[in-house]
Amino acid sequence: MSNAAPDLADRPDAAADADAAPQSAATVEMPSQDEYVAMRLCDLKRGTTLQTPILDERGVLLLNAGMVITDTFHAKLVARGLVSVMVHAGEVAKLLAGTPQGEATEAPPTRPGVVAAASNPTSEALDQIAMSGRGLALPPQDNPFRDELADRTGAPLDPDRWEKTIAAIGDAVTEAAAIQREIADGRGVNLTGLTGLADAALDELAEDRDLFVCIALSPHGGNRLTRHGVHAARLGAAVGAVMGLDRSTLRELMIGILVHDAGMLRIDPAVYETPGPLGKAAFLEITKHPVLVFDALKSAREVPARSAFVAYQIHERCDGSGYPRRRTASQMHVLAKVAAVVDSFIALTASRSYRPALAPHHAIRHVLKEAGAGALDAEAVRGLLKAVSLFPLGSRVKLDDGRRGRVVRTTADYSRPLLELDPPGGAAGRGGPPGELLDLSQRREVQVMGVSADAAPLIEQNEPSESLAAAA
Repeated sequence: MSNAAPDLADRPDAAADADAAPQSAATVEMPSQDEYVAMRLCDLKRGTTLQTPILDERGVLLLNAGMVITDTFHAKLVARGLVSVMVHAGEVAKLLAGTPQGEATEAPPTRPGVVAAASNPTSEALDQIAMSGRGLALPPQDNPFRDELADRTGAPLDPDRWEKTIAAIGDAVTEAAAIQREIADGRGVNLTGLTGLADAALDELAEDRDLFVCIALSPHGGNRLTRHGVHAARLGAAVGAVMGLDRSTLRELMIGILVHDAGMLRIDPAVYETPGPLGKAAFLEITKHPVLVFDALKSAREVPARSAFVAYQIHERCDGSGYPRRRTASQMHVLAKVAAVVDSFIALTASRSYRPALAPHHAIRHVLKEAGAGALDAEAVRGLLKAVSLFPLGSRVKLDDGRRGRVVRTTADYSRPLLELDPPGGAAGRGGPPGELLDLSQRREVQVMGVSADAAPLIEQNEPSESLAAAA
């Protein structure tokens, strides 16, 4: 692919004449679909510099690598009638960070619990502890990590910290992928590397919890399995901090979440990377992965005991509807209950080959419903609600006075977050000038009427799940 050709940013008049534009731009060889993906124009964040070219669907070069996405560039794409462009898959996480992509409003039906047809000495040892019900609670905590969090109440999100956090997640995904592959290949656990990933994330969390969570809630980009674990681990740290856990406990929670999907690397991707709903046989195969991770480990002693329980029980449910052993609440480790909540939420807000992603607000509502039905731990769900709000960080909302904006900070009232309103002619969080901040907890007369662009009213009063949220 040559980057020497002129592009729309180099030629001020290139997009003004729709007929002339394709002739003045160079056609480059279209990379494989594994390298480039379609991206909506609205997701091309102004002010972003990509390290790879932007193309149209025919392989026509639109913007050279290393050039800034500007308002002028956007306007020229619109003038050409484009609604999407092609960007390198490696740039997706950077462009979509903090921008929820889910639009679905209903979660798929919950499957019944399963006892997986797999076991090993480590899983059997963990099962014995679980069945005894002893050693599953947390000891008295040291200084709560939440005391280390910087107070950013009412402050705008810092652009420099935003970019650093995005880069840090990208690096974490790369490092965690290598660690998971070593585990899956039976080469042991790089516990030093996992501890370093967790501690670095906790330092970021301490700088700005809301910014940290906002980016964690967008698990979009390459290396799906590992990225899911990295984002879930980060969200788990934030939820655990809200719940008053100390640093060492949060570290072990994160390590367990990061380790658990190494078992998926021992399952043929064809089992789960197929279009359409997962069949029964495919699902039964997937239920083995919390056990398979311990096939790869020489012993559970390679990771902290609490981390081992998180990795093993992250897919269990308090009412026995999970896997791999259909444990109930009294047989689940406290940290596994937290991991189950954040893993479920991150999974719901990310698309799969067999289902679309849920809008974050509807994912929260589903999690509340699951807690109300007894499947998810109520205390952990309250922690999630406090960490992300009823309208999760990054979500776009519509107010009853017609204004729109995005959620940038939580407040003491989980249902009334701090918004950044759309600036004139722009959209908050998409580059351009910052918008006015509006604290809904201080403006009780203003109501949220919808999520996303033109969503219909969505809050029904006196829903059963609202009682749990109210207790937060």
